Amino acid sequence: MTAMLICLVALLGMQAATCQTVPTIHYGPELLVNGSFETDADGDGVPDGWQRSIQGDAPGDVVLESGEAADGRRHVRIQFHADDGAIQARLIQHVPIKPGKVYEIAYWYRSAPDTRLHADVLLTGTGPAYRSWGHRPTSRWARKVVRFLIPEHVRGQKPQDIGEIGEAVIFVQNRGTVPIWYDGVSFRETDLGESELGLLKAEVRLSPQSSDDSVIFPNTGKTECVFGVAARAPTTARDDLSLEVRVGIKDDLTLLGRFAPDIDAISLPVARLPMGKSKLIAYLWDRQTGELLADHEQTIERFSPEEVPADIDLENAPVFRENGKPFFPIGVFGFDPPRLREQCEELKAHGFNTIHSYVPEGTGAFTNTTRVRQYLDMAQQYGFRSVLGLPRGIAESDRQPELAPWVREFGGHPTVLFFYTDEMVCIRSSPISRMASLKRLLQQNVPHIPYIPFEPAEADLMPHVDGLIWGATTTRSEALVYRARLGPTKPHIAVQHIDQNTLPPQGAEQEYRVFVPVIHGARGWFLFCWSWAKWNRPDPGYFERMLTSVKHLAEVAPAIISGEPLPDWAPTIGVAEELSALRCALGERVYFLLAPSFPDRAARTALSIPEAVHGRQMWSDGEPGLGPGTHELTIAQRTVCVLEFMRVERGEGQVLGAGTGHSS
Repeated sequence: MTAMLICLVALLGMQAATCQTVPTIHYGPELLVNGSFETDADGDGVPDGWQRSIQGDAPGDVVLESGEAADGRRHVRIQFHADDGAIQARLIQHVPIKPGKVYEIAYWYRSAPDTRLHADVLLTGTGPAYRSWGHRPTSRWARKVVRFLIPEHVRGQKPQDIGEIGEAVIFVQNRGTVPIWYDGVSFRETDLGESELGLLKAEVRLSPQSSDDSVIFPNTGKTECVFGVAARAPTTARDDLSLEVRVGIKDDLTLLGRFAPDIDAISLPVARLPMGKSKLIAYLWDRQTGELLADHEQTIERFSPEEVPADIDLENAPVFRENGKPFFPIGVFGFDPPRLREQCEELKAHGFNTIHSYVPEGTGAFTNTTRVRQYLDMAQQYGFRSVLGLPRGIAESDRQPELAPWVREFGGHPTVLFFYTDEMVCIRSSPISRMASLKRLLQQNVPHIPYIPFEPAEADLMPHVDGLIWGATTTRSEALVYRARLGPTKPHIAVQHIDQNTLPPQGAEQEYRVFVPVIHGARGWFLFCWSWAKWNRPDPGYFERMLTSVKHLAEVAPAIISGEPLPDWAPTIGVAEELSALRCALGERVYFLLAPSFPDRAARTALSIPEAVHGRQMWSDGEPGLGPGTHELTIAQRTVCVLEFMRVERGEGQVLGAGTGHSS
């Protein structure tokens, strides 16, 4: 393999451009048939070599069009004509793949300039459950290029009778009413090694300078939102880069500006933003090739006074209850115990008490329930509770009434903790009315089992659910939004997402990712998903690190949900905006969970410990104890500090010494 010397240009985040050796890529033959959509021999409107599929009740188009194509004369338009019942409209093609090889998928797309665009190119059969690349709206043709490794562990995936070669499935699709056009789809094997992928990756990122730049509460006096800009791209000509930032409010996508490569921050006047959600979208273009090298969006949400109660208490958040008793679910998505029995004991030993499998969610599980029963029986055998997803094809359609006997049968299984649906509203555009009817069906047939879907906290959804599972909240402002919308009785269960192709949190940050959502009001924690954590390519040691941090959470979880008041001897701590704290008690012990409110800032505070009380930092080797007196604590960015206190005989306490994340 030959290589050329180029510069990795960092627009922010590096002190100066540094030179890297970036590989030249050699390709195998094109694996897709008719990726340019030029041929349609039978004239049926479906490009030869592709299969058309429209899922959902809404009418939709997957049609060939002629005109201003990016590659040749034809392209394909994909679009639903109603949001209610729109799931996926798409073209599908199967391609052969080899485990252990790096592949490149590339394609052109353009769309209507509407922030409600909900389209992606998706792959299955390539290692993770799926790989998906969503699109930012752009009215000009944009070239997307993505490279990834198919890990060795997919060897033997279907079709199993052709040895080392497996099969991937490519879905070119739209999930909403904003039209998108595709052209020039390509899928090829490369001669790259896994270690070379990072050298070819371009990135652009917008980051709010503080949480109130992306979540704007009333009466703050704030006049501008400020966002840091970080971008990088492997390129020989810095002048070929174009950084473009747009403000999106529904179907209005307005140019904020085209900025110089060395810009470090941009500002947006608050007066330009309506109440509700807006988007700030950054595009990093290669002007010469038309390639959209990278894109990133930040949602900005502006709240009216009536939406945010003043008396929200994050420390006393609603607790999930099972049969009336407090329960802190610690779970993992995408686990399949019938095939992975050897993992059950390991997860159990590290504090997991809940598992999820996709087995029940396929339509086949509705007609053939044997595997669902086997999965639930296995969960019970190993002492796990189970999160039971509903069969999607039934739950998301007019066939909902047919679910009644299904939910009665499995709702009676002793291991079922709650029913859930997977992103029906935010991903597949199911109408709220369908969520409401689903909730009524569950209440009528299994009133003892809660319904906690995987959805964001949107106000119109809240009356129809018993809580939410959603992504981990990492700033205090985001947590306040969740609590405001969920109200005083509905719990939030946080999910930590691990991407198969990016570096997972390192060192102390892994513990931070586990504990901070809990400090901010989550009363349950799930990992998404088991296979991505277990076989994380960039960091094979992540799985063990994750198990350790979950075990630590499990140790203090009983105190978090105990409901016991703090005893009168409990220490006191100064809590300012920069520090987030959760204080809880269980029996003779008191726990403080402390973390910076904003990931990129340290937090400082004063801790006062009364006489006859002794404390310690949990899970810290060789750390001296905390004795009576006042201590200045510094908690470093992206770290968490968990302290345990108990009453002791006078004089036994020690003074806290210097240590990771905090010091005296």
